[in-house]
Amino acid sequence: MNVLLERIELLGPVTWWYFLLILLTSFPLSWIGLFLSLRKQVFMGDAMSHSVLPGIVVGFLFIGNLDSVWLQIGATASAIIAALGVELLQENKRIKQDAAIGITFTTLFSIGVLLISWIDHVDLDPKCIIHGQMEFLVFDLMDDSSLVPSLIIQQAVTTALIMGGIYLIYHALLASSFDLGFSRAMGLKTKAIRYGLLVLLAITLVSSFRLIGAILPIALLVLPNATISMWTERIQWRLWGSLLICILASFISLIVTLGFDLNLAGTLVSTHFLFFLISLVFGANDGLLKNIRFYGKDSSRLIRGSRF
Repeated sequence: MNVLLERIELLGPVTWWYFLLILLTSFPLSWIGLFLSLRKQVFMGDAMSHSVLPGIVVGFLFIGNLDSVWLQIGATASAIIAALGVELLQENKRIKQDAAIGITFTTLFSIGVLLISWIDHVDLDPKCIIHGQMEFLVFDLMDDSSLVPSLIIQQAVTTALIMGGIYLIYHALLASSFDLGFSRAMGLKTKAIRYGLLVLLAITLVSSFRLIGAILPIALLVLPNATISMWTERIQWRLWGSLLICILASFISLIVTLGFDLNLAGTLVSTHFLFFLISLVFGANDGLLKNIRFYGKDSSRLIRGSRF
């Protein structure tokens, strides 16, 4: 406890900027993840998060600055190319979606690793690729003397862009996620909606790469929504409920990280998993305890109609 208080006192107001940075990194992923899960395309996020790496390396070769906006644009383009590659492979009826995703993200990620090993002056640590470098960003926050740190502004702009994009296509996105055929019959441009969602996903993954790496974003795409789905089925409640879960998980993971000197990205995902386990047992919508009470004394119903 003394170590925690000493570190909070040392960081001062930066502690709250640090908390806000964690939150702005995690909850846009949870919103995008909700619609990906409705479309059964969650692992498209995994493919695109891996494909960001070669775009970052190539962009660094031309720009020489990891903080450049142009590098982020190049990485976003790389992720979009990965999504288009998956769509193109799926047009071959012999290649299923999971196979297309596996082919795309492993190939692009391996190209990124080869580029890093081949080009000596690219300053990318493999550990940072895996779990990001959120712990080191606290020094950037401490060195930034402006009223609002530039890192916070960048993540806030990305978050506002994601929320605004979802707001603009919300009803069309919801309709096409539940019933693609009906949406086409109503005249909705379902392909444009799908690609719009993938562009928002690419932007979110690129902004989170430096903070939580290429591996852990998939957890933040899945866990908050899996957690809140144990409490409600309404989409709007799941959106705002996932935000509440991200706030709690961000705060708890920050406290645990400062108190025990742990990796922040790993602690954040582990905290979300703990919330999921609690919801899996006690959830009012589809928790294990509710299912047990629902089937009651008739154990044969539990065997015939179990929802476990």
